[in-house]
Amino acid sequence: MQAQSQSEGGNKVQIQLTTDYAIRILTYLALKKAVASSTELSIKLAIPQKYVARVGYKLKNANLADTVTGSLGGYILTRPVEDISLYDIIGALEDGVKINRCLEDERLCSRNAASFCVVHDFFHELQSTIDEKLKSETLATLLQRKKHVNNSWGKLVI
Repeated sequence: MQAQSQSEGGNKVQIQLTTDYAIRILTYLALKKAVASSTELSIKLAIPQKYVARVGYKLKNANLADTVTGSLGGYILTRPVEDISLYDIIGALEDGVKINRCLEDERLCSRNAASFCVVHDFFHELQSTIDEKLKSETLATLLQRKKHVNNSWGKLVI
C-alpha cells in the first residue's frame, strides 16, 4: 500500500493500480475456471493490455497464476480459489501491506518511540484487523459476494 501526500492527491492509504488489476485478473480467472488470454482479460476487465502482461508476469512469479503457451494460451490459476487470499495477492505485488511505516520497521519511527507510543499501538491493532480481513477474504469468498454481470458497455463487472 502507498500513502499519498496532499500534493499527490490527498491523504490516502491505498493499494497500487497494478495490485487492483491483479485482484481483478485473478477474480476473473477464478470465475472463468479456464485459461484466459491477455486480450480477453484486457477486453473483459477494461485493463490496458500492456498492464495485463506486466501483472501476469508478477502473478506468475508469485505462483498465483501460470501461463499456457500456444494459440489457445493465456493465464490460469495455479491454486484452488479457496487458497488464494487478498493478503497473498497484495503481498505479492506490493512492497508491504502496512498502513504506517513504523509498522514495517520500528527504526523508521522518527522519535524512536515505537515501543511505548500509543499511536503505534493503535496502528498495530488496526493493522492486525486489516491483515485478518485480507487473509480471510479469498477468491472464493469474493465470488460469493455478488453476481458478475456484463454492464451496458460490454465489460464484466468485477
